[in-house]
Amino acid sequence: MCLGGAVLLLSVPGDWTGIWPEAGIAAQTPAFFLSVVAAGAAAWISGSSRRHRMEEQIAPMRVSARRQEAVRFLVTHVLLLVPYLSTAAVTYVISLVTISAPGQHLWLGYMLMGVLVMVLATTWGWLAGRHLSPVFSALLALLTWFLFLAYVSDRAEFIASSGPPWRTPDAAVMLMRAAAVVLLLAVVVATPRTFAVSPSKPRVQLLPGVALGLVIIAILGQKGIVDRAPPQRALCLPDRIVVCLWPEHEKFAPMIKGMVARAEGLPNGFVLPARLHEYGIQVVDTPYGRQQTGDIDISEGRASALAVGLASAITSTTFDGCDWDAMAEKNEYTPDALRRWLELHLTETDSPDYTTFGASGQLHAAWALAAQVYTERSSREQQTWVTTEITRLRHAYCG
Repeated sequence: MCLGGAVLLLSVPGDWTGIWPEAGIAAQTPAFFLSVVAAGAAAWISGSSRRHRMEEQIAPMRVSARRQEAVRFLVTHVLLLVPYLSTAAVTYVISLVTISAPGQHLWLGYMLMGVLVMVLATTWGWLAGRHLSPVFSALLALLTWFLFLAYVSDRAEFIASSGPPWRTPDAAVMLMRAAAVVLLLAVVVATPRTFAVSPSKPRVQLLPGVALGLVIIAILGQKGIVDRAPPQRALCLPDRIVVCLWPEHEKFAPMIKGMVARAEGLPNGFVLPARLHEYGIQVVDTPYGRQQTGDIDISEGRASALAVGLASAITSTTFDGCDWDAMAEKNEYTPDALRRWLELHLTETDSPDYTTFGASGQLHAAWALAAQVYTERSSREQQTWVTTEITRLRHAYCG
């Protein structure tokens, strides 16, 4: 399992090094797959005495069967947690050496979410091995845990898939879930392995099921990830365009400065915005409550995502005060062509590294025109096209 954890860590998509919340996601990601194995392994270990018909040999031992099982139960938890904690420790050490930005608490929060997943999976498997067929309990525990985890991961954010700095594990929800899991552990340790079928002890029979139900309610009751408050001191990069970031994204400062420098050399006609904010830095009041907003999103560190936000901001500033409704009525897609040309120019690529679904044919035609201008025309011809189109649009729609 330790080797599997290492392989899973290497397969985590994106570059998580240098950013604490993304390192936390990298630490947590193996928990999804390791917990499935843990559920099956715990069921196999739990059912081993029945599978080998050793109940009669265990019963007369000086140490009570309940204490024996409690020790086996806790040792199983420790053994199955080691692979996960090992991969988490690797992400922490690498991050500690490479990161100067804040955010260790975000790493800790995501890592502890993974611990809860592993502990609950092991307990889930143990109960399956205790009460189901000792031959098939491991397979049943593995499959049922996988289905349960797939169901709750997205709905309740039991496992997070990404770690943008404007999101954080909810401490209150984490404590509630941890308390429910600890209660389940206590019930499993306290209740005997076999239960009387007589109606005189129904409460004892129901205890593990009730405790497990409370855990599921605690998981599904509220989502585990919430929005963070804007930082008191954002990381603002002084330049022709001031770009304000989350402090955790200090790693992306060189990339942003390079793209802003390319924006300063744009053809005449484009108007650069004075200031841009990363998503979540600003909060606005809406009819639906306070919501996060921003101009750029670089949570995955992709230059194309930064270029999309920067190109949109430049286009909006250039045509500020223009009649966008009139453009829409006349099917004027030139601003979209200019926006796509800006993306290609800022990233210095022939095509974006993403795919857009559901766009109209006219919009695709505008994007194709922008790509053709960027790839087939000389620098001077591109400047002429840009200046001509901006001038035409301003005369037609900007009063």
